[in-house]
Amino acid sequence: MSISGRNYSSSVIVKNGQVRGKQRYRCRIMLNNFVLGDGRVDPETAPKSAFAVLLYGLGKASYGLIAKLFGVTPFAV
Repeated sequence: MSISGRNYSSSVIVKNGQVRGKQRYRCRIMLNNFVLGDGRVDPETAPKSAFAVLLYGLGKASYGLIAKLFGVTPFAV
């Protein structure tokens, strides 16, 4: 099995239990554990946040306007 990690690519990968419902793997060379995928990015909110950054970066919208567009408070933007 060959899996590419963030910092390396190794073919000496073994399964090493489960954590938070996902399969955990262990690299026998670097001796570190990892899970596949990045759970920090929500597929539903990624386009919204990119659009908000684009609007604000172009100087076309303020935090208040972006908050009104997405139905949240300005502090959440």
